[in-house]
Amino acid sequence: MGEIPKEWKPAGTGEEEFDIPLYDTEGGLNAADTNIQFFDQGEAAVGIDETNMPKASELPSTQRFLVKKIEVFVNDVSAAADEHTMLDRSVLEMKINSKRVFVAPLRLLMGGATVLPAGVTQDEDHVAGFGYDLDRYIVIPGGTQFSVVIETAQTATGADMELTVALRGRWVRPAA
Repeated sequence: MGEIPKEWKPAGTGEEEFDIPLYDTEGGLNAADTNIQFFDQGEAAVGIDETNMPKASELPSTQRFLVKKIEVFVNDVSAAADEHTMLDRSVLEMKINSKRVFVAPLRLLMGGATVLPAGVTQDEDHVAGFGYDLDRYIVIPGGTQFSVVIETAQTATGADMELTVALRGRWVRPAA
């Protein structure tokens, strides 16, 4: 279990909290995509199948989120070579108010829901993992800009690819 930062405030009167992932999907990624932005669109603009963000790039001021785990998933079947190329020397960076609060190699963050390429066997190196459990949780305050970017150091993929970033943790919002 990770350390909860002092600035985290559990749900109070008139609020509810629940464990749910905050997620965002970017699709149609190809060789031109070397700086991939996540959480920059709201659910109303693109639909719940792509994101559950209430608004682009920030939570409403009445909400907050405690990130406990970060996972990245490849959503569609693509060639194993393309997935590995995407992961080689790629990093995920998270910023809150333009301040870096997390950065790690992408391979470290791959989640178990990744769609494995055709022909992958248990003996082959593949991209599925368990995500990354944070030792010290990250607080995303409501009304504060945050960003998650995947930077790729080389050509991303040879064909279209779809990635999802899931921030798993505790979401606090006004009670319905």
